[in-house]
Amino acid sequence: MRACLLVALLVLAAGARAAPDAAVLAREVGIDQNLGTRLPAALELRESDATRLRLDALFGARPVLLMFGYYLCPNLCRTDLDGLARAVQESGLEPGEDVEIAFVGIDPREGPDTAAAVQREYAAAFPEADVARWHFLTGEEDAVRALARRAGFRYLYDREIDQYAHAAGLYVVSPDRMVSSVLLGVRFDPDELAAAVEGAAREEVAAPVQQLLLLCFHYDPTTGRYSLRIVRALQVLGVATALGLLALVWRMQRRHGRRA
Repeated sequence: MRACLLVALLVLAAGARAAPDAAVLAREVGIDQNLGTRLPAALELRESDATRLRLDALFGARPVLLMFGYYLCPNLCRTDLDGLARAVQESGLEPGEDVEIAFVGIDPREGPDTAAAVQREYAAAFPEADVARWHFLTGEEDAVRALARRAGFRYLYDREIDQYAHAAGLYVVSPDRMVSSVLLGVRFDPDELAAAVEGAAREEVAAPVQQLLLLCFHYDPTTGRYSLRIVRALQVLGVATALGLLALVWRMQRRHGRRA
C-alpha cells in the first residue's frame, strides 16, 4: 500500500510537469510588481478618437489607473474591465478629476476604431463610471511592449489559436509616473481602490500583493492546450492533493509502527 501511494505521488508530480505549453506560458506570462518604477514619458499612443497621446500628457495632475489587455479578447479582459468599471462607480472616484483611467490594448492589430467601439459599449453599460472620460488606447507594438515591460506586465501571443495570454490586474500609478501599487484579479474592492488612488496621489509605494495570479488564456481542444485561466487552480489543487497523500502515508506509517 505504501509503495502504491508513493507511486501515486510520482504520477501526480509527473502530471504537474505535463503539458509543457502551459508550463512555458505560465513562466512567460504574469505581473511583476515593479513598485517604485517610473513609467517612460516619451512613448506615444493613440486615443480612441485617433489623436496621438504622449504618455507624459496622461500624468502630472492626478494618479492613473492603468490596465493592459486587448479589446477583442474572448476571455478575461471584459471581466477585468467590468470589475474596474463597477469599482469606479462604487468608489466615488471621478475620472478626469480624482484619477485618470487608461486601458492599453496589447494587440497592435487593434486600432482606434476598435477602442472607440468598446468605449461606447462601456459608457452605455456603466453610466456612473463616466467611461467617456477614460482613455482607451492603442499603439505600435514596440511602444506598447516598452510600456508593459516597464510596468511589469508580461504577455505572450499564441499564433496557433490567435490569442494573447496575459494576467489580470490593475496598476495604480502616481502623478509622477511611479508605480504605486498593483491590484490583482478581475474584481476590485471600491474602498481599496480609492485608498490606492489616495496613496498614489501622495507618491507612496505600497507593499507587494501576495495573491494567486489569474491568467487569461483559452483552452483550445484542437491543439490540446490547457487553459491558463485554470493553471494556477490546478497547481494549487495538485499541491493540496500531494500534501494530503503525504499526510496519509505518514498516518499509515505511524499505525504500522504502533502495531509493531
